[in-house]
Amino acid sequence: MPPLGRCLISLAGLCLLTPCPLRAQELALPRPVLWCDLTPGPFAVGYRNEWGHDLSRTWRVTRRAGRGFTPDSVGRPVRISIWYPAIPNAKASRMRLGDYTRIKAPAEFADFARRLEARDSDEVSSDVRPNEVATLLALQMLAFPEPSPAPGRFPLVLVVGGLNAETTGQAVLAEFLASYGYVVAVVAWTGVNEDQFDAIRTQLGIETTMRDVELAYSRLRARSDVDPARLAVMGHSLGGLIALLAAMRNENVGAVVGFDATYGFSASADVLTSYYGFAPRQMKAALLDVRKAAGEQGVENDLRAEHAFIYSDRTFVTLRHIRHSEFSTYSLISSATHQPPIAPEYQTPGWTRATASGGYQHAIRMSLDFLDAKLKGQPSGLTRLAAEVAAPPGADITTEAARPVPPLPPSPTELIALAKAKGFDAAAQLIDHHARAAPDDAPVDASALNGLGYSLMGQKQFADAVTAFHLVLLAYPTSANAFDSYGDGLSAAGQTAGACAAYGRALTLAPSDSTLGPADRAEIVRAETERMRSCPKAP
Repeated sequence: MPPLGRCLISLAGLCLLTPCPLRAQELALPRPVLWCDLTPGPFAVGYRNEWGHDLSRTWRVTRRAGRGFTPDSVGRPVRISIWYPAIPNAKASRMRLGDYTRIKAPAEFADFARRLEARDSDEVSSDVRPNEVATLLALQMLAFPEPSPAPGRFPLVLVVGGLNAETTGQAVLAEFLASYGYVVAVVAWTGVNEDQFDAIRTQLGIETTMRDVELAYSRLRARSDVDPARLAVMGHSLGGLIALLAAMRNENVGAVVGFDATYGFSASADVLTSYYGFAPRQMKAALLDVRKAAGEQGVENDLRAEHAFIYSDRTFVTLRHIRHSEFSTYSLISSATHQPPIAPEYQTPGWTRATASGGYQHAIRMSLDFLDAKLKGQPSGLTRLAAEVAAPPGADITTEAARPVPPLPPSPTELIALAKAKGFDAAAQLIDHHARAAPDDAPVDASALNGLGYSLMGQKQFADAVTAFHLVLLAYPTSANAFDSYGDGLSAAGQTAGACAAYGRALTLAPSDSTLGPADRAEIVRAETERMRSCPKAP
């Protein structure tokens, strides 16, 4: 494995100062300086921006103080930056770093692009001394501007940077993966409307970018060079949270990679677990979590939520001597341009610009190893990943295998059809079988089955309605609501005695039914008390 951080340049002098000189055969097609020790793959890389409007959302402010309503007929603008395996023209020139910040856009996106360009330029320029900015932006990258795609269909990797990260923040990662046969797309963070251009760290801000990522997937899966059946989502910092949520919401996602994702920090883990889309049982994609070791920058990790993804293959890697912001091109720029160390009070023992750059390079290679294993089905990917972890001092890896995904519970219509064909006991046995096979999951969708029961009542199919309510009761024998519905079904079927018994049982259970809120418990008590007045008195 190459030693860490060997790539140093002096921008002021425009000269390469590396102790590892490039071989003669590499000089004909030089490796980009910012790639340091990363080795390009077999594919040439193309780059382009795609633009689109989401007509389901607004961007222009439609109601301003003192003005009338002006509808937004255009919709929310979205830019998708795409790197892909390509066949460049023989006379084509590679892009420069500054080309990623100088954004060309169709006329209808001009203002949006101008604001993105201003933000991106400011972010990139902040990584070096003022007198070095022009030379930094002139550095050659690997990608060619808009060449033809290489033949074939490649896995798609959606990448989300940290909050309001610029496109260049993961540009080297994107070029690297594309050179090894992936289509990589970065979706820029933007705010909720034209007045609030930058995103904010709220559920609304997260959901806004989440929907931008979903829009990007819906557009990119139609590309001729994309295999929509092989999809990964990656994220750095808050982008890692979006990557996890994307996998919970879209079962086409086969792999998730998080780079020092905020979902794993003890101080912010609840940003994920309190999100309305958080559903651990829905996380079935393989997960690679790469982060700085506990104690670096004084941050403690909390990965309890990720350990609970029992249906996901999980790989957890920690790296020493790398900071949160350095899981990005920033670490490569700072090391390659030989920027001075950060202030001593922010340093931790053993940290240098070289360890930060080297750690990020390790993370990039690990992501390729992991994606090769999970999306391309290459077992050697996991072997390479283990070797990559063993290279830097102090790195650590733990793995947790996924449990087999249990079968889905029988649907309400399946249960009713089975009961009609083979009797109630056959449907009851199917529910019992699922309860035993998946003890951690609900044995039946009680709400859907209960709703079907009332629908059948409305169609005057009383026997089937009673069956539906009885099956819910079988799965949830202490539910006051289940007994209430069962009583309604029996009453509609003319079975008064049975209905009264069911209502009486609901009345008994309601005060202590922890699945109901106070208002619902009180309502069931009131309703059953009223119904019981019409029931015959026991002799």
